[in-house]
Amino acid sequence: MIAIGFALLGAGLVVALLLALADPLLISRLEGEPEDAA
Repeated sequence: MIAIGFALLGAGLVVALLLALADPLLISRLEGEPEDAA
């Protein structure tokens, strides 16, 4: 059960990181604007 909890926790962190990193890139590409470091 503990292993399942850690797996879910790790997956959640990875997804959160991917979303945080991908959102600015996707938005800039959709808007057609150059990437700005915010």
